[in-house]
Amino acid sequence: MKNFNYALTLALLSYALPIYGNDDMPEQEVSSNEIALLEPTIFTPQPFFQEEMDLAVPTFTPQHKSSFLTVSLSALCPGLGHAYLGEYKTAGSLFGSSALFATFGTNEIGGEDFRSSNLVAWQNTWFYSMYAAYRDVRAYNGDVGYSYKMPTESLADLAWAPFQWSVIKKPEVWGGFLGALTVGAGIGYLILSQRDNAELKLSTSSTFPLLAFPVGIGEESFFRGFLQPMLAERVTPWG
Repeated sequence: MKNFNYALTLALLSYALPIYGNDDMPEQEVSSNEIALLEPTIFTPQPFFQEEMDLAVPTFTPQHKSSFLTVSLSALCPGLGHAYLGEYKTAGSLFGSSALFATFGTNEIGGEDFRSSNLVAWQNTWFYSMYAAYRDVRAYNGDVGYSYKMPTESLADLAWAPFQWSVIKKPEVWGGFLGALTVGAGIGYLILSQRDNAELKLSTSSTFPLLAFPVGIGEESFFRGFLQPMLAERVTPWG
């Protein structure tokens, strides 16, 4: 059947050439290769291979900051660790408040109680800056590579916590307060009872009670917020 189609095509071509061509031109024999070009198989779509179109998907490695370097910079100077993280607003606040407290605590601007209060505030600003640096560098890294969660309270949360009923009603809070008060009263009674002429002196300083406020924030943020989670990550054998 295929040979018949070839023969029919040759016959049609030989008949059409004298009509549409030049009569003076000699007849040309059409080769089988030229006839093959007319076959419809050449218009068949070629198979598509998915491998030829696969493109490599670009991968993006997230930025990573060293927690050790961040906390070390904050220990060297409050706010320096946040500058390393690119959080310049927080860095400026920590550095400015630390410099202000250090200036008031070392100059002869006020009395002894005023200078002591500022030095204590400077020390606890330093404590808080290390906690905030460790908290924020973990958030910057997406908390990847850590086994334990850590507190994420801000300075406002820590300052407002002693006045919140949701915090005060916890047994570990009021129980710890009553326990510490009982132990302190018992030790004081034992010491005073052994002295014949013991005199109880009350402080008349107006700034002394305020020292407990920055101390509470600084120690809570440094020990519970930074030191405890850091040691849990480093020394826990099953972590």
